Amino acid sequence: MFGVTYGRSMTLYIVFRVLVAFFGSGTTIATYAYVMELAGTKWRSAFAMFYPLLFSFGYFIATAIAYNWRDWHNIMLVNTLVGLPFLLFILILPESPRWLFVKNRDNEGIKVSKLMARINKVELSDALWEDKTTEKLEPVKKYSSIELFKHKYSLLVTLNLIYAWFANSMVYFGITLNTGNLEGDFFINNTINAALGAASYFFCLPFLNKIGRRYVHAFMIFLAGCGLIASVVVNYFAGDDQSLKTLGVALAFVAKFGVTGSFAVLYGLTSELYPTELRTNGLGIGITSSKIGSILAPYILNLQYEIYWLPNTIFGVLGTICAVLSLLLPETNNIPTMETLQEAEEYYRTWKNKRGNAKESVNENLGEVNKSFEQHSTKL
Repeated sequence: MFGVTYGRSMTLYIVFRVLVAFFGSGTTIATYAYVMELAGTKWRSAFAMFYPLLFSFGYFIATAIAYNWRDWHNIMLVNTLVGLPFLLFILILPESPRWLFVKNRDNEGIKVSKLMARINKVELSDALWEDKTTEKLEPVKKYSSIELFKHKYSLLVTLNLIYAWFANSMVYFGITLNTGNLEGDFFINNTINAALGAASYFFCLPFLNKIGRRYVHAFMIFLAGCGLIASVVVNYFAGDDQSLKTLGVALAFVAKFGVTGSFAVLYGLTSELYPTELRTNGLGIGITSSKIGSILAPYILNLQYEIYWLPNTIFGVLGTICAVLSLLLPETNNIPTMETLQEAEEYYRTWKNKRGNAKESVNENLGEVNKSFEQHSTKL
């Protein structure tokens, strides 16, 4: 960030900006996976919404910084200084115990778990670790992201999520980057966008455990798509009618409300759909797809100077298609966190018939699944 702020040439600026994006995306993936691995089944939805809520808080701060410091060098410098204290978390936070257990680093996992229990004033009996300390597990296998494309059900889930991340990101950044072209003051509109983002998270939270992640995500991205298409229609007939122009802006804000909520739910849904040993890989693939969407968004927005209604129409159609496809994803509500790729593949296959006891079904058949899974992997 300091390099971006003080770079004296375009070449340096580009180099440092690429580094910021590279490491910033990695931080997002790792921290979200870490947070979700610490959350129990009961609290996963709350954690999933609380994490992006901080993003809205940062949106408010960034708007205030931009309002007070209009030069972009100053804006970058202040944003950098605001983030510096968070480097201390590297020294404070322990490793995810769930990840340590999956990697057969049981002693470290037990140590971290006992530390967390002591902080939370909870007692953990030694019998809790019996399975971990008495069973001899097979050597840990290291999986790469390519494993998600080598098995039928994992492939279908991954391809669906790739499109979902692509569409959500393109719609989100398309709306956000178009804020300056909306009627009204830029900073007020930006503040409204931030407030709508926070409100969207609180709106989604109570429904995640009641109707499920898929339906909430589908509804919110569908709302965004419909809001954008309706905004196109209203603006097309607005002419000099100020009331219709205001309605068009309001519909754009409705779309922002929808896509912000859907994006937040998508983070949680993705982390729940992938097992611990491939969770960061799955999130990484999704976020990579989202970056492609965010890169294309400003180019699509430029089409408005030729055909002003086209960008929002594209965004709206993409969002509507995403809503339909997301209904095909497995539901993860009240399902214990999956640890291995074998468990995930089995759950993808059986979730429609065994929603209530899917995890138990996976455990009962895990021996058979492991055998067939390993045979399939060997052939591949």
